[in-house]
Amino acid sequence: SPDSLLMRESQRSLFPDNTYGVDSGGDPTKIPDLSFEQFAEFHGKFYHPANSRIYFSGDDDVLKRLEIMAEYLDEFGESPESKPGSVIEWQKKTIAEPVWERHPYPAGADQPETHNLMVNWLVNEEPMTPFEELTMSILDHLLLGDTSSILRKTLMESNLGAAVTGGGLSDELLQATWSIGLKGVEPDNVKTVEDLILNTLTKVVEEGFTEDA
Repeated sequence: SPDSLLMRESQRSLFPDNTYGVDSGGDPTKIPDLSFEQFAEFHGKFYHPANSRIYFSGDDDVLKRLEIMAEYLDEFGESPESKPGSVIEWQKKTIAEPVWERHPYPAGADQPETHNLMVNWLVNEEPMTPFEELTMSILDHLLLGDTSSILRKTLMESNLGAAVTGGGLSDELLQATWSIGLKGVEPDNVKTVEDLILNTLTKVVEEGFTEDA
């Protein structure tokens, strides 16, 4: 879908040097080049029990649990490369100025020729402190949390697109990202949308939030 393509390309652009930049389901255009041997080797290495965490719940006998687990795991040998090969490296901030990317998405003949636009930031390149995490969460809410939040309200009332997209703060990965944009943007308004986002953020930096934000 256009939405999933937008999210995939946005994440890929933010993480060019680690595994977050790779589609977990595989790139359909590249899958035909994958041999069965390559697939089997990858699966055997990274989907090995040595690279897993197994959880039990309940008050049943622990030894009985381990016996049941052994029935499944005894057939596997050691795999010392599994865990080291799965370590996700921290992505450094390599973008010093705005970088534009443009990617096509499928559309029917009766659909308007509009753009889906998103502006993305890599938030941190080292672990955030609890204070920084809380600060980011509060800022995200003040900017986008509801229809009266300054950035969401500005985008919605601009009439430059059909709907807000991006979702703001995403912190479920090792590194947080922040994304915002509009769907259904006319070609001539693409740069205007970017300018509106950046100018609104600049205004917040310079003037702060209102008391009723």
